[in-house]
Amino acid sequence: MAQQHGRANLALEEVMETALDGLGFELVELEKAGPRARPILRLRIDRADSEPGGRVTVDDCARVSRELESVLEARKDLQSSYILEVSSPGVERPLRKPRDFERNVGREISVRGFRPLIEGSKRVDGILLAVDGSGESAS
Repeated sequence: MAQQHGRANLALEEVMETALDGLGFELVELEKAGPRARPILRLRIDRADSEPGGRVTVDDCARVSRELESVLEARKDLQSSYILEVSSPGVERPLRKPRDFERNVGREISVRGFRPLIEGSKRVDGILLAVDGSGESAS
């Protein structure tokens, strides 16, 4: 059951990414929260053509929200009484995808781990020097 729920979330994320791409935005993060009867969908968006920290306006969020309503209404896995929240990623923009890291080479970033990373700390701050694209973690 949990695996099926994970696939549904992944499918929803793919649909959101496609719809946002057509509007000139990219999906930074999708969070699904709240009760099953009235789920909350929290989308963080950014302009596809902007530098990190580019300006997403309140009008952009309202436009995206209106445009996504028809996409979401067509989904059978969502109740009709969902809550959609659209916002900019803000200063603490999460880096999740390879392009996020590539666009931030030379910038200061913070990395948080589930286990201690360096000297017992779960958080490391520093300048991102390079991205090798291998998908493997460094030792």
